[in-house]
Amino acid sequence: MLADLSESIVETKADIRVDLAAINIMADRSQIACLMQNIISNAIQYRKPGQPPKIDITAAAMGEKAVCLEIVDYGVGFKEEFAQTIFEPFKRLPNKAEYPGTGIELAICKSIADRHGWGISVKSQPGEGTSFSFTIPTLSENDAQTRKATLHRSKSSA
Repeated sequence: MLADLSESIVETKADIRVDLAAINIMADRSQIACLMQNIISNAIQYRKPGQPPKIDITAAAMGEKAVCLEIVDYGVGFKEEFAQTIFEPFKRLPNKAEYPGTGIELAICKSIADRHGWGISVKSQPGEGTSFSFTIPTLSENDAQTRKATLHRSKSSA
């Protein structure tokens, strides 16, 4: 997932810290990769001028049935009043005119989260950065083993 962003990570000297425990979730691998790439790419793009981007990716258990995946950047941020607008297709924040982009990336992220039934939220403050949070249902170890076995069987029967 980060390999696809390696050029911009190296170019900007991004500091990306990942603290993820092994968790089992039900998700389309390519779609969660797309979601993560879009948010990390935005964090790199909307960094504070003259500073390398700093991004933290963490996951914390929310009881036994869900995990909260959080992606925090310490970039330019935005006013909270725009927290829902950023998820609308082709909507750009008024003060972001100096940054290139189409305004579709975060709408795609919202669509992926909605399609999976995940909760998505964002908090931000100008000059302080932005935090995206996703509430993702987890699979029990038994469910994960059954899923792996099912995937394995379906591959070998093809």
